[in-house]
Amino acid sequence: SFLVDVFDGSSWINVFSRSTDDCGRWNDPNCIGNFPKATLNISAYANANCRVRFTYHDGNDWGWYVGIDNVVVISPPSNDLGVSEIIGPISGCGYANEPVQIKIKNLGATAVSSFDVSFNSNNGAQLVTETINTPIAAQDSLIYTFSGLINLTTTGTYNLQAYTTLSADSIASNDTTSSIIESDPTFTPTYSEDFETPNHNWSIGGSRSSWERGVPTNTIINTAAGGQNAFVTDLNGSYNSAELSYLTSPCLDFSSSTLDPILSFNLIHQLEGNNLDRAWVEYSTNNGASWSKLLASNAFTPQNWYNNTTTQNWSGANS
Repeated sequence: SFLVDVFDGSSWINVFSRSTDDCGRWNDPNCIGNFPKATLNISAYANANCRVRFTYHDGNDWGWYVGIDNVVVISPPSNDLGVSEIIGPISGCGYANEPVQIKIKNLGATAVSSFDVSFNSNNGAQLVTETINTPIAAQDSLIYTFSGLINLTTTGTYNLQAYTTLSADSIASNDTTSSIIESDPTFTPTYSEDFETPNHNWSIGGSRSSWERGVPTNTIINTAAGGQNAFVTDLNGSYNSAELSYLTSPCLDFSSSTLDPILSFNLIHQLEGNNLDRAWVEYSTNNGASWSKLLASNAFTPQNWYNNTTTQNWSGANS
């Protein structure tokens, strides 16, 4: 177990405890570059002789590990305001002039009101500044949507920055938050892609992703279904431990379609057994804001669809 105690002037008070792994075993790739962080409010124990104590106990059994780094103890300043999150827009397609929504956090010890908030894209190519007169209590947040819009009409990558401007702000380093937005092209079916050229418009995401486009050379997948290239979870090896990754198509516009769309593709897989590892298809109808699993239709019997009909996914191995 791992404990954090604070001395309140007369006794030690426990304020944090952990008895499970934060990121996995010592050799788990999830731990690399992923040092967990905790932030604790110890204001109730502030005194002239305050101290912090870290305790590790191995249970008189196996000796494992604990690491401590970058300890900071602060007293919040009176005025400290910043943008903590850019809520939208997110990467998607069919964009034109879109609203920008952000979350503003009052990190200070007193309420604030009457301050400016701004966003710009691609290093100032589009700049919008607006004034907010709504009070934000200390340590509280406000969701704000700009009346000015960001122009995402041109397909490409946009570096969006949002920041606050408060004259009395004593910590300027946390005023700004950035996000990358991909404005993707839209395709009208019939659509096909064989991944033979680099400009395929498909994107990779998720955590611990091993998706690669190219010539497969690993033991199980050593050729493409057609041509030379395919998307594979590691072209010359295995997918990653604890991987939850996505390969996402560009946007498809069915607004002029009169019949149900049909999806077909070549798939080869060898996954860890007992349904521990799995794969499936999802779809989104709101520009990627939410996703649903593509299930077998009652009106159309799919060919070679999920081999695990209980959990609706592919598992095990196929030929």
